[in-house]
Amino acid sequence: MSDRSSVHFRRNEVFRSIVEPEIAEILSVCLEAAISACAAAKASSDWRMTGGHPGQYGGDVSADLAAIAVLQASGYSVLSEESGLHMDSRELIAVLDPIDGSTNASRGLPTWCSSIAVLDDKGPLCGLVYAPVIDQLYWAARNSGGYLEDKHLEVEPRQLNRSIVFLNGHSSVNFGWAQYRALGSAALELSMVAAGSADAFVDLSSFGLAPWDYLAGELICLEAGVQVVRLEVEAEPNQGADVKSIEFGNFPVLHLKRARLIAASSSPALDELLALTSKLGTLDDSTSA
Repeated sequence: MSDRSSVHFRRNEVFRSIVEPEIAEILSVCLEAAISACAAAKASSDWRMTGGHPGQYGGDVSADLAAIAVLQASGYSVLSEESGLHMDSRELIAVLDPIDGSTNASRGLPTWCSSIAVLDDKGPLCGLVYAPVIDQLYWAARNSGGYLEDKHLEVEPRQLNRSIVFLNGHSSVNFGWAQYRALGSAALELSMVAAGSADAFVDLSSFGLAPWDYLAGELICLEAGVQVVRLEVEAEPNQGADVKSIEFGNFPVLHLKRARLIAASSSPALDELLALTSKLGTLDDSTSA
């Protein structure tokens, strides 16, 4: 057994040891799709802009094809940033960002990942975020907890003045945090907040995040006890699939809209961030691509 197959096998064993068999199977499919997407991205020599939606590289397209092949073979519908809706099932839909942080990947930076959330008619059921360069797997299942590999995540509440905060976009105003970071991958940043590597995430962009950017990371956060708020956005840029024009059948459209996310390890910190962002307004620049 190759090293890659061995690691994949161990991770599937972790799923089976924690969640019900049918959920473990969904997570296993997501893991295979994410690994396939990341392998295709690593193998791609084409990191030029495609001329498709803004921020789309050739490597994104290669990763998308690899991930969708796995997901469709398992009978899931797919909503992908890169190629829109592939409607095969009325029971489960995988919301896919094959490479979140593709600009980072194109420049050889390590902070990029593949992000997949699976929804049923009640909303997000499973979420998985795999960062291949740092080889970290974050995942969650509804009402079953959030995990980094086999480690159960339980966030440690912090006051804002002691917090490290991830930003999507930028601000010239210090909100009262201890430090801030901008890694350029919202899915990975949200997952890291759940794992305690940072304490909050704030989206300062005017057009927010698409569902493929935040759904998996949001579920991982919520299952780890992170406080999360979605704020409505007015702008709808031409970035990825046009969610507004898609017919989703029985799937909850509430979870398939753009939103600005604010997440924090404690309710007081979340309240402070909400109050401060409402006063500041939003900025057009975004670092998640």
